[in-house]
Amino acid sequence: MGKRTAYSAAFKAETLRRLNEDAMTVTALARELGVALTTIRHWIKQSHG
Repeated sequence: MGKRTAYSAAFKAETLRRLNEDAMTVTALARELGVALTTIRHWIKQSHG
């Protein structure tokens, strides 16, 4: 099993901002940041209530 990484609220917010403002795909941003695709998708769901 992999090690869990704790990401700061600021990192999450910046990631979501880049998805919206830079028109990046989730896949491309996940690769660039080295964050699991499912992690970013979870943040998106959380941000929408």
